[in-house]
Amino acid sequence: MTTVIALVAFFVVSVAVCYGAPRLGMARRIAGIFLAIAVVAYVYVLVQPSGGWAEVFGADPDITLNPIASFAYTNPGTDLTLAMVTLNALLFVPLAIPAFVAVTNRAALWLFGPVLSVLIETFQAVLGTGRQSDIMDVLANSLGYVIGVAMMYAAHALVGVREQRAPVT
Repeated sequence: MTTVIALVAFFVVSVAVCYGAPRLGMARRIAGIFLAIAVVAYVYVLVQPSGGWAEVFGADPDITLNPIASFAYTNPGTDLTLAMVTLNALLFVPLAIPAFVAVTNRAALWLFGPVLSVLIETFQAVLGTGRQSDIMDVLANSLGYVIGVAMMYAAHALVGVREQRAPVT
């Protein structure tokens, strides 16, 4: 139920952004600034070692490339893995809002979130932060971002905004 409420809230914000964006002359520039700030915040928070930045390179990389392996870390019968996947997905949904306004190339828009997720997981592994770098996190983050972009397109259509996007090349 919490997930549904969060997605409805994100959709309402998406509609508001799409409604206001055409009226705001500097919408792309402002969205680009918000997107840059969001990327820095996401990287800082999601890569930071649990004990602080002084622990960088203090642990061996912990990399899981098998998405099924994520389910082995939880007790059978619990929803911990599902909850973590849901939270990871929800974490990346709002990133689509400034990306939708700032990124004009359709292919770049769809790839932005998944590429950022891969970079974050790679930093976690390479910097030896003590965090687990997990392919399931990449999949969940990417799914959340794609849901966010789809919601922005739906909000765009709902508001009736007609805008030309650069063709996919």
